[in-house]
Amino acid sequence: MTVVTCMSLIGPFIPPLLVFPRKNFKEELMSGSPPGSSHACHPSGWIQSEIFFPVVSSFQQTYKADKRRSCYLSTGRALFRHQEPGGHYLPPYSSHKKQPLDKAFMGPMKIFCCQEIEKWLRSHPGRFVAIYQTGELFDNAYERAATGEIAVNGFRATGLFPCDKNIFRPYDFPLSSEGKCCSCEPSCFDKDQRSAIIQFC
Repeated sequence: MTVVTCMSLIGPFIPPLLVFPRKNFKEELMSGSPPGSSHACHPSGWIQSEIFFPVVSSFQQTYKADKRRSCYLSTGRALFRHQEPGGHYLPPYSSHKKQPLDKAFMGPMKIFCCQEIEKWLRSHPGRFVAIYQTGELFDNAYERAATGEIAVNGFRATGLFPCDKNIFRPYDFPLSSEGKCCSCEPSCFDKDQRSAIIQFC
């Protein structure tokens, strides 16, 4: 199963998307999953472009971005501003340094998932975790990991907000053809407090 998560710097986490490794969906798969979660199915169990792009398009229904309340989307490869064509693409060999979810969320999330699975197995000796239990187990871990503190730490650690173009050094990107560190230019982000940065993973 693949989980697409999205966290915002100034607000709550947007409900995740669960991608199940199968062709046909059953309601039992979503039993106990985080409130508001959406679902999709694909034989590989991996995210696909036809699944991902509608998720990006529909985030506005949750976030309510408009001309007065701008929003930047970070997909790990580029930064896109709501209602602005194109995107601010990240320099080569730098995307792993600019992903708040990887920096602060995924580590605790994996630990909490393992803890929930171990707790479930101890409570159900002789049984194994089936796909129908994953929704509830994921929800228990997600509630522990999806906190404002983790979101703030993730954006700070990547230098996205507060904007810190000096957070990385040239040796952080030894393979870059330009020999320059990845920086977040202050002009990329609105100083208006109504702006937000959201990352999908």
